[in-house]
Amino acid sequence: MGSTKGSETKAVGIVRVSEVGERDDSLKSPETQVDRIKEACEREGLELIAEPVRELDVSGGRPLADRAALRDAVEAVERGRAQVVIAAYFDRLFRSLKVQQEFVERVEAAGGRVLALDTGAISQRTAAQWLSSTFLGAVSEYYRRSARERAREGQIKAIEQGIAIVRGLHFGYLKDERKHLVIDPATAPIVRELFVRRAQRMSWTGLADWLNGVCPREDGRRWIHQHVRRIIESPIYKGWSVSGEVVNSEAHEPIVTLAEWDAANAVKGGRAASNGRPLPLLAGMLRCASCRYVMRRVGGGERGTTEAYVCAKKHGGGICEAPAYVRAEDIEGLVMVYFGIAHFQSTRQPYDPDRAAVEHAERELTDLEARFEALSADDARLDAMGADRFYSDLKRRRVEIERAQAELDQARAKVEREKHRPIMLADDWDKLDASAKHAILRRAIDSIYVKRGNNPRRQSSSDLHQRVWIRYAGEDDLVRPERGRIRVGVDDRGDPIYGTAYTIGDPVHFPEDRNLPQWYRPEGGLFTIEPELKRALGRIAESAIIRPKESV
Repeated sequence: MGSTKGSETKAVGIVRVSEVGERDDSLKSPETQVDRIKEACEREGLELIAEPVRELDVSGGRPLADRAALRDAVEAVERGRAQVVIAAYFDRLFRSLKVQQEFVERVEAAGGRVLALDTGAISQRTAAQWLSSTFLGAVSEYYRRSARERAREGQIKAIEQGIAIVRGLHFGYLKDERKHLVIDPATAPIVRELFVRRAQRMSWTGLADWLNGVCPREDGRRWIHQHVRRIIESPIYKGWSVSGEVVNSEAHEPIVTLAEWDAANAVKGGRAASNGRPLPLLAGMLRCASCRYVMRRVGGGERGTTEAYVCAKKHGGGICEAPAYVRAEDIEGLVMVYFGIAHFQSTRQPYDPDRAAVEHAERELTDLEARFEALSADDARLDAMGADRFYSDLKRRRVEIERAQAELDQARAKVEREKHRPIMLADDWDKLDASAKHAILRRAIDSIYVKRGNNPRRQSSSDLHQRVWIRYAGEDDLVRPERGRIRVGVDDRGDPIYGTAYTIGDPVHFPEDRNLPQWYRPEGGLFTIEPELKRALGRIAESAIIRPKESV
């Protein structure tokens, strides 16, 4: 790696461990990777823009869209915040040729470079560099694929022997010394009651509240609706052990009968479906300043109730003491003012195409595959239909899966072709659909924190600008809850213990100088609102939320 000492080259460090606690190579521990990256940056004159980002329990074969740290790194290079992406080892960056090619292509298109300290530069600029990098990537992917095949063989053998391979929640069961599930006499009756109550149409939230009352979690955290839904939908409670197409219907003693399991899972309900309604403009960006959890949009629809973003109050990390509430038209108008001032006057912005077709195709493929797996393991159906009809039906369903996969591939290819198409925001904004507008805002904004008003029952828009803090891309360094779980340790038998990384703590403190991005400073201390922005203000514009600064 050539020296860049004396330069001001900025770098992003990536640290990845596919499975914490079960590494066979201590040299690739997160701490060792961080130390190597920092030493190399100091030696080569690179300046890290932040602490190296850690991807724990993350497979190197995941798509780029599913690797937040890697995605943020390439976007930092594309925005000019960094010029180098650096990792301690090649295979910590990629174990997928497809991801490697996409990542390197985007970084080099933005004028950046990718470095692995054990192999050197990863590049596709010349034929020789492409050959070398592709060979390394192929070897890395081969290792992942072969390891997955060996693991799959082990899973099949374990399923056949009745060994539990469930990861995470198996409330109601214990594991014996052979790693078989055995009924826990203390909690199994509670699980059975959960199934009975769900069959009686109790909501997921109601079940979670009941469970928190009768059996609080040992770690002090709260049961939430996702937890009880996972319990009700898990086949382990009817005595099954399942891994893909492999099913052992007599793996262990069931807690509920097949009839009880089917009755509970036949109930439909929970969170309302979108019913074709457009994606909320600020979905995933608004966060309650008290608890830092994402706020969800409610209201509207056939009832005509006020559309608003609300904090759910009860979370896995605890109960929010000051849940925020804000009317949708107020906060969306305000954010559009600030976003427009910072971005509408710029020349061009990257275009994120509508991913609705991809998401629809993904859902359809997932549903078809799940249905195929369930039916192919149904021995009673085989006996009832006869072998010829049974396997003919499976063949037809396999054709449907292949058709859905082809449609998904086409939708993804279209997104790939269009994702870098530039648009003129000021001219084209009103022509975009809800998904495209949301995608552009999501690229430009990390988080929007909202405080609860002085009167929780009467949320006025007049002080809204005082209750909002917009953190633009790359600015939000606050600890906040995210989806998913992390591995927090192992129990006495060596089985993994999972938990969430976040517990509600101190509320967010708002600085005085906020909302305009750090890189934006209006000339002369003054700025104006262009006509394009006024259309987005609605009634917010009349309350003069943004006032020009006094000229110096």
